[in-house]
Amino acid sequence: MGSVKKARIGPGRFLNVDVRITSKESLAAIAEGLEPAAFALHSAKSKKGYFLSFESNKNRFKSHTPDNVIKDLCGVIGKFSARARLEWDRADARVFDIGFDAESISEGHFGLLSGDISTESLRLIFEVGGSLAVTVYRNEKDDGLVSPP
Repeated sequence: MGSVKKARIGPGRFLNVDVRITSKESLAAIAEGLEPAAFALHSAKSKKGYFLSFESNKNRFKSHTPDNVIKDLCGVIGKFSARARLEWDRADARVFDIGFDAESISEGHFGLLSGDISTESLRLIFEVGGSLAVTVYRNEKDDGLVSPP
């Protein structure tokens, strides 16, 4: 399978991995136990239940690959308190979402977004009961669409 390639940061590149959790029960213990290893991006309560998303504080610049960030996040989850781990285990969804920033590609050029994920990282996600998603954020300024007058 070979070594994992380093993803480049910037337009058309790997951004980060967010973990999104949805639950019918509170996720407060998870949110409280994240720092300093991770930080909450968004936390909310709605009629449907609770939502929390977070990112790792590690690998922001050095060794910033989807694979390394997933390993860091699984390490954070592995250090949850008993109460936070119970909230995690009872959650309806635990999604590791790999984010890429799409780049406008000049006509005649081929653009590729990639980030290798090792079998070890996939095993870690499986062991914590997570699933994997990929999100590509489009640069809407260069979408080629014409605005109505």
